[in-house]
Amino acid sequence: MTDASFIVDPFGRGLHSGDVSRHGPPHPVLVLLSCLAMCACSEDAYPDRSGGDGDSSLNGGDGSGGAGGGTGTGNGTGNGNGVIDDCGGDTFTAFERDYVEIFVVFDKSSSMIGEAWEAAVAEMKDFVNDPASGGLHVALRYFSADEECDPADYAVPDVPSAILPDNAQPIGDSLDRTEPDGETGTRPALEGAILYANQRYAEPDYTGRVVVVVITDGAPDVGDCPDNTTQSTAAVAKDGYAGWPSVTSYVIGTLEEDDDEFAELDPIAEAGGTERALRIDLAMPGKLSEEMARIRNLEIDRLPCTYALPPEYPDVNDPSLVDFQHNGQSLPKVDGEASCDASVGGWYLDDPDQPHHIETCPATCAELGKGGTVQTKLGCPPLVVL
Repeated sequence: MTDASFIVDPFGRGLHSGDVSRHGPPHPVLVLLSCLAMCACSEDAYPDRSGGDGDSSLNGGDGSGGAGGGTGTGNGTGNGNGVIDDCGGDTFTAFERDYVEIFVVFDKSSSMIGEAWEAAVAEMKDFVNDPASGGLHVALRYFSADEECDPADYAVPDVPSAILPDNAQPIGDSLDRTEPDGETGTRPALEGAILYANQRYAEPDYTGRVVVVVITDGAPDVGDCPDNTTQSTAAVAKDGYAGWPSVTSYVIGTLEEDDDEFAELDPIAEAGGTERALRIDLAMPGKLSEEMARIRNLEIDRLPCTYALPPEYPDVNDPSLVDFQHNGQSLPKVDGEASCDASVGGWYLDDPDQPHHIETCPATCAELGKGGTVQTKLGCPPLVVL
């Protein structure tokens, strides 16, 4: 058996992003570590595994642990405070993603005619010309049900993806020559955007991570396109977020404060992994570009909730020996999604016998969204909290 560890590049889903400068282009922050003994830190949703005089052990092998509350399974030794001791080994690097790519799905339905459209165009241009957006990759696709309801059509951007600031001028020129018309075909537009993301991931040399942002002034309406409802659109977002690699979908609603349609956007955003839709008033200058900047910064900071294992791992190592750590702290392994604790969190393998990637529980996924460093130590026993 060959012991090994890998630490994830902060960009990517199976990698989903780490922070870089707010004032310059994103760049990969990649650190490779051997299986070094790490210091534990218990915080937020993670259980406290330190303190106390009780015994802890690493059952199922030859290992022994020190005083504390942590319990693990497998071979090796533990120190009783939630950290698996050094088990040595080679170094692997996870699914690398070098930059964030935002696929903007921009509503150009007839209800946007007038001041709303002018404001949205001006603020999108402000965002792509913002020096802090430098290094971000952006693609733009308009949607209107009068044009098409086929998702495949929406998988082709009106302005192809390219790095900012280089792509700022093509995006601005496209916005200037586009006029609103038609209805709100949200479901096929979002489905096409996720199809676009999957096509990007299928490109052998693609090293980005796609995030979808839907900007709309209305809820999906079945009269605009077949099966164009809030429920069907949310199902599309859910499938994209649950896929591999996962695709996160944000929704920005440019609706009036008392518009009842806004509540219909929340289920779509939640299903896409972003909790709720973002409401903005286009009559208030700067709000759209401000929300776009927040999304940019969140995605640059975000660690992924799913992590690829080296393809050869099940053939050269015991799939049960995987230690998953956040900020140097071993996180508890659970049997599967159904075993996830709402507050403690944890992680599990997609397939216990032939694993391809690590999935994290919702509570742990939320913690990873705050950033930090993730290390997966292969050939090392996992932590199990009993």
